[in-house]
Amino acid sequence: MDKQNLSVIVIFVLSVLALGAVFAFIAIQNETGNRAINLTNVVSINNNTISQKDIVIIKDGKIENEQLIDKFIEEAVAENNENKELNIVQDEKIIKVTYTPGEYASAMLKQSQGEDIATGVFDGSTESKKNAYGYYTLFVNDEIQGEFPLIGHHIKRTTSNDTIILYFDAPLIDYATIPEICRYNLKSSNYTKKFYMVYNQRKDLGIKTVFNTGEYEVKTFGGDVQVVIDDDMVYNLEDALSKKVITPDDILEQAKIDAKYGICQSDSYDDGGSTEFMYKDFTILKLNTLDGDKDLVIGMKGQIIDLYNKNK
Repeated sequence: MDKQNLSVIVIFVLSVLALGAVFAFIAIQNETGNRAINLTNVVSINNNTISQKDIVIIKDGKIENEQLIDKFIEEAVAENNENKELNIVQDEKIIKVTYTPGEYASAMLKQSQGEDIATGVFDGSTESKKNAYGYYTLFVNDEIQGEFPLIGHHIKRTTSNDTIILYFDAPLIDYATIPEICRYNLKSSNYTKKFYMVYNQRKDLGIKTVFNTGEYEVKTFGGDVQVVIDDDMVYNLEDALSKKVITPDDILEQAKIDAKYGICQSDSYDDGGSTEFMYKDFTILKLNTLDGDKDLVIGMKGQIIDLYNKNK
């Protein structure tokens, strides 16, 4: 074999070896950095293959399978004594939230099934809260970021500048170090908005009935309300309801959706189940009192239930 042919063979072999090394390096990077994420059909997380339909996927801010977040939250809060797991792939991060049930949840389930239960020790500490009521654990790329007892902690959304942040909420939480789970674009979420309302404050605190459902009345308190649809169709609230452009149920359903996404804040009261939905510029109050008041009231911003009760 002459030197020229030998040189060609050597160059070819070295090229093959170099190409193989490149592919090997890429495979290692995928395994250690991205956990070999393949978004076509299945995702491999920590050597466990999970169907794409069972994973929340966030890519460049756009979310898929957001309904899995709601399913996870609802099942954990139900305290049905089962371990739950939420898997999220956000760009190159792998996020996992687990729920571990506590002895109290297990005991309540057994009691509901007619079994005798023993009372456990509960001293009010974080550890005893975890053991009694269950807890969430947050992992990012296999590393534990925190543990959050179900009692006193809730998974919530907040929305700002069309960005949704999913996070752990708790009383007296330090929002400078908010335990964030993930974030994604509002427009790519399952959020829907059929209309929005504009509240125009008056100088008086007058209460005006604008519609009667037969079961309860819809009222305005201290201001006038307009309903805007598709940004160009504007109705006063009375006309929108009487012409069935929207219904009182639509107002309540939109408020519940907005509360779910942190666009408004909701509070419930022990007067029988009244609820306030507090927006930036106005508040929706749905009464459900023990004396039978079920009216729907739209008033000024902030908590209005006490002020309304004083003026009605």
